[in-house]
Amino acid sequence: MPYIKFYLTSLEPNLAQTIRSQSIGGYTSNSLVYPETTLSLSVGLYDNSLSLESYAALSGEDYITINSEIMQVSPINSNTVSIQQRGVNDILNIHAPSDPVKGGSINKIFNDTFNDDYKQYRCISVKNISDNVNPSVNLIAYGMEAYLIQGSRTVNTDIKISIEVPKSQYFEGNSTSWSNISLVDTSLIGGTLQDNDCKDAYLKILSGPNSGRNRLISSYDSSTGTFVFYDSLAVDYTSSYNKVIEYEVEPAPAQRIKTGTESPSFDTEYVSSLGAFTESNPVGINVSSKVDGGNLYSKDVIYIWLERTIRKGSEFFNADSCIIGLKYSKKLILTG
Repeated sequence: MPYIKFYLTSLEPNLAQTIRSQSIGGYTSNSLVYPETTLSLSVGLYDNSLSLESYAALSGEDYITINSEIMQVSPINSNTVSIQQRGVNDILNIHAPSDPVKGGSINKIFNDTFNDDYKQYRCISVKNISDNVNPSVNLIAYGMEAYLIQGSRTVNTDIKISIEVPKSQYFEGNSTSWSNISLVDTSLIGGTLQDNDCKDAYLKILSGPNSGRNRLISSYDSSTGTFVFYDSLAVDYTSSYNKVIEYEVEPAPAQRIKTGTESPSFDTEYVSSLGAFTESNPVGINVSSKVDGGNLYSKDVIYIWLERTIRKGSEFFNADSCIIGLKYSKKLILTG
């Protein structure tokens, strides 16, 4: 299956997001929404301990999820973990070796800070990382849809989701000319990329004297295929360098709100409506007929916004977590 991962969002690209409640839009961070590892041994319906392949990523987590079952665990400080409670979410399963184990802690994504309408918002990024696993294979998630496997387990809370798509998805190319402040790729002229679709996206130089350096895009001119950077690169072009250099552009960022209590925009050109979508009535990622349609290709990104609302006068916020599901079919394309 495609290697689909959930990441926190951050203010800047390639940044670790250490405060989960600050995942309020922007760039895909380096931090998984919940850290993960795999089981080393099977877990039966009545087992009260489990064995992990590696515990380091889950150190400090209070809860873990395996095959949609949420378990409360004792402090994780070794590969053997004691289970305090099975089926916290009323789901009980058996689990096999190599099954993914994801960590989770109470009040890390959501907290107790709400606006005057008793709402708060978070944004997470969903990315297809298949190209990172095997460069010769492109695994595509076709017809991707999102829904709530489980909403809040208390009547005091409602959780809804919405899909946001970037103005531009991942692509790579070769320059026809460049300077320390711009890069030109004339092969893009007449293509689907429009003026400023890539504004604030992250361009990485992959070859030439600036190889390994990255810059945010200030503007893009579709009539000339020119990217202009906010900040200059270290090396300017001279005739001693090749005009042709390899580059890649990460997806443009989602909208970012100032605080988790400010409402983002919904039901716009790039953002779907907000709803408590179910498996039988999911929300598709083909928002406003995006370039890649309902498919998530290698290194493509979508964003899922969450709105959490509490009832006025509520005193308890336990069991307010939610589980997001993705539906898609897979297709394997050999690229090399």
